[in-house]
Amino acid sequence: MFKTTTSRCRNASLSSRRKSSRTYTDNNGYKRFKDSDKLVHRCVAEMKLGRPLKDTEIVHHKNRDKQDNSFDNLQVFKNQSEHWKIHKIDAAKYGWSFSLKGSETNKK
Repeated sequence: MFKTTTSRCRNASLSSRRKSSRTYTDNNGYKRFKDSDKLVHRCVAEMKLGRPLKDTEIVHHKNRDKQDNSFDNLQVFKNQSEHWKIHKIDAAKYGWSFSLKGSETNKK
């Protein structure tokens, strides 16, 4: 099963680089593949880890830019509670707006 999942993500990811029309941006600002409706950042995280993600795992965009699905920008947390901790830490340092949306310099 993993081999199929990984190759499907890899093929979709590679083809999306060739043709941006293979993805769309959903109402929450995340990129999805048109053919499977799968979130691009979850596919990229699976390729980075070399295994499928568990349903409970959360993929975090370090720079808060939902369109930036590069390997270096993605971090996987074991659950939503662990993910939320990073937002709380950032909110204490920089405020909730930064914690949830990042700096304006990250916006395109």
